[in-house]
Amino acid sequence: MSGPGTPRLSPLAVAAAAAGALAVPLVPSLLGMAALSDIAGSGGSRRGTGLARAGVVLGVLWFLVEGAAVGVFLARPDPVLRRLYRERIEAGEASAVHGLRLVVRQQMASRETDLDGNGVQDYWTRDIAGLYEIQLERRGRPEHMGVDVAAADSNPISGKRPVPREGYLFRTVPAGDSLLHFAATAYPRTRGEDGFMTFYVDERGTIWKRDLGGAAMDRRMEDPAAEGWTEAGG
Repeated sequence: MSGPGTPRLSPLAVAAAAAGALAVPLVPSLLGMAALSDIAGSGGSRRGTGLARAGVVLGVLWFLVEGAAVGVFLARPDPVLRRLYRERIEAGEASAVHGLRLVVRQQMASRETDLDGNGVQDYWTRDIAGLYEIQLERRGRPEHMGVDVAAADSNPISGKRPVPREGYLFRTVPAGDSLLHFAATAYPRTRGEDGFMTFYVDERGTIWKRDLGGAAMDRRMEDPAAEGWTEAGG
């Protein structure tokens, strides 16, 4: 306990040191400078210079640390986002590959069995959601592709709002003659959080990937490798 003539500890100095210990940027420095001013003008009735100075130093230090972290993120955001959302991104991209494989299987079954009943062995190229609805109508149950892929169709004929599958959206891609070709793509709802890669597949069955900045592929490709795409595993 302080005696009658004992200087009292400055509350501002205590607050400065406490804020610095909590890694708050700048605020400890402001509190510390205010504490030093208070102590200097107290005529010896206030103490806590060491705490106040510590607050000043810590406030500046935490400001520099956080500023450096922001600088690293702005300079190279992709690696930072990959670390922050690693599991989510891995799950989303794996789901996209798996979903496109299901689309391929369903397209092959649709063509071989004339699932749409038009009397022609062709692919269903209108929308992915419609491909699912046809199998329900003709088979009464999902055959290869489930409702989760159909619901993630970002461009369904029905106009329904899509529900991403593990953060990824799907859609058909203009492919020309439906007797010979189909194409589909999967892309992240939010690039950097749900995934980075856009995926592409056509009637040849190979799934390709490339970072298109979060955009969907918008056309069928004759030679994806020549356009900078690489084969996707999984």
